[in-house]
Amino acid sequence: MPRRSFTRRSGYRDSRLIVIASEGTNTEPAYFEALRDYLLASPSRVHVEVLRRDPGSPSAPEYVIEQLDSFKRDWKLSSYDELWAVIDYDRWGEAKLSTVATAAVQKGYHLAVSRPCFEVWRLLHFEDLSQLPEADRAALDRGKCAAITTRVRQLCGACGKNMGDVQEYLPLTELAVDRAMLLVGDNRDRWPNALGTFMHMLIQSIRGL
Repeated sequence: MPRRSFTRRSGYRDSRLIVIASEGTNTEPAYFEALRDYLLASPSRVHVEVLRRDPGSPSAPEYVIEQLDSFKRDWKLSSYDELWAVIDYDRWGEAKLSTVATAAVQKGYHLAVSRPCFEVWRLLHFEDLSQLPEADRAALDRGKCAAITTRVRQLCGACGKNMGDVQEYLPLTELAVDRAMLLVGDNRDRWPNALGTFMHMLIQSIRGL
């Protein structure tokens, strides 16, 4: 079947398209949809398309890549369009992530990996983790996603249970971007080598920075 031309609803025919696929079924897609509406004026020269995963499909990074593959097969994309895979570090290990990251880079996809998980991005809206002692950051990294989620709940209260109240997060986006940059420093690897996230790179791309 021939690929269809994507309708760029932003109001400009030449708008840049950013496609986001994540491991989450509900939380991450709902967040990205709200973030898109918060960051982008209408009309905008950026259009963000958030892919939602079938609830019956496995939650694993290779399936995130397959989502992007499917979108790329179905739609005609321009050279300035971007496809982003939002992936967690904690459950998969270096070997699987390396395989997935290599495939993504070969396909021209961008990676926004969070270590240990996406919840560290949530936490950065409420706490500057770069200011914690190194031992405390290492403990959060070792504690994996459960430790991060607990800390979010302690700092955010009700909105720490999930991102159902995403409006609590949106006004703090720029603060989270700055804190993410401080946390990872000049790391140019495919994922953070300690507690951290590369989510700020996706946000900056949406904002055209």
